[in-house]
Amino acid sequence: MIEFVTELERVDPDSWLRLLELRRAIVEPGVRKLELEIAEAIDGLCPLVEADAGAVVFTARTAEAGDDMLEGWRPIWFHNPAVGRLGPWLNKAIRALRWGKSTRLAFESAGLPRVGYVHEEMARAAGADKSHFKIAKMFGVRQRLNCITPVTKDLELWFLFDRRTPEPRFEAAQVERALAAMHALGPLGHRWGRMLGALDGGGLLSPRERDVLVTLLEGHSEKLGADRLGLKESSFHQHAVRVYRKLKVSSRGELMAKWLTPRDVHDGPWSHAVVDIGETSVDLDEGSS
Repeated sequence: MIEFVTELERVDPDSWLRLLELRRAIVEPGVRKLELEIAEAIDGLCPLVEADAGAVVFTARTAEAGDDMLEGWRPIWFHNPAVGRLGPWLNKAIRALRWGKSTRLAFESAGLPRVGYVHEEMARAAGADKSHFKIAKMFGVRQRLNCITPVTKDLELWFLFDRRTPEPRFEAAQVERALAAMHALGPLGHRWGRMLGALDGGGLLSPRERDVLVTLLEGHSEKLGADRLGLKESSFHQHAVRVYRKLKVSSRGELMAKWLTPRDVHDGPWSHAVVDIGETSVDLDEGSS
């Protein structure tokens, strides 16, 4: 039976400190490429949950959502640091996630940080004609932790942590650490959602537009930004205009103000949380950006 864990109990202090240090290490260098920050997060989290590999998916609830909550959600962006951003053929397989039993259970508890262990379903479907499991099997995935944290009421961030062998299975300790990670790293979902262009309703930013966004936030002039990206200044300006339009700002000052207000859409269940880890209490809001 597939269950999603939502209640965070005891996590060892060392794991909490590692998580908070990871979040600080990602945020402190300033704005960087989205893919670089995600790769750093996955590199730090895989050893913690004892996974072989990881990937990130953003899912969004569409305006057409009806009575069936599952039908209102769809994947909008997928990134696997090991192979880069994959082509349309794999994106189709990612969209097939919405029909899996584990995914339906995941969306039934939307709005909460949660972790689900997908093993039995993958084993049962290994020989079935289900594209998402066939793709997972092709990449050597035998076990998966679906780790999810809400970004807004209509946007969620998924970490997919995989093992390439059916044994040993993920145990309660790894599930608990993964859930702790969803709490500790929750604010990064808002940061990444903004970098992706998923928070403002103007459309997702293209990879080139995300590059331009980074140079704008670094304070570079359009001429210097164009030189850094190997673009003509006119091309850089066109990309910048599209960035402003999609993020619904009209100037560099408005863009900077929006970036420096990381929780203006949804505070999330992690905001101002203090979690008891025995003799030590860790303020999850400490050091966040």
